[in-house]
Amino acid sequence: MRFYPRENIYRITHLHNDRDNACNLCQLGKVKGFEQATQGENLAVVPTIMAGRTRERDIETDPLDAWEYHSQQALGLDVKWGITPEISLQATFNPDFSQVESDSGQLSVNNTFALFFAERRPFFVENADYFSTNYNLVYTRNINAPNYGIKLTGRIDQHSLGVFFADDATTNLLIPGNLSSSVVELEQTCII
Repeated sequence: MRFYPRENIYRITHLHNDRDNACNLCQLGKVKGFEQATQGENLAVVPTIMAGRTRERDIETDPLDAWEYHSQQALGLDVKWGITPEISLQATFNPDFSQVESDSGQLSVNNTFALFFAERRPFFVENADYFSTNYNLVYTRNINAPNYGIKLTGRIDQHSLGVFFADDATTNLLIPGNLSSSVVELEQTCII
């Protein structure tokens, strides 16, 4: 349907609209030709690489010999797979969140309660509605720098499912109180 507003407002459509029928959805056209349609591979593999080089010097030593060079490299991988049309699997390994939009500036001076920042990282934003409720039960911003993350979301019949795992070196928990909030940090130690 197209509206053509000029001196007169024209409505251009290939369907007849019966004004005596209150059901507009019943009067829409039928789509045909998709009986033989099949699902595609629906697999996306996105590798990432980050490299950087810095130099610094001690100003109290000879400036020609004092430069110290440091280089850093990191490889990452994001995988998205549509297992079925209704179930999808996402995985991220050594994710690079440096391309994510920065948080909006908020004043945190003399605040007794923790600030809330909206999630903007792609792994946590995609299909986030499976984890949303009337209350903020899942606050993924507590997952700071995960080594990997795996998320499975979808629908089976009339039921929705959503589960994710993330391995983070540090876990921050927000403990709310009636006068102020406090942050507890749990450090993970690996024994190899």
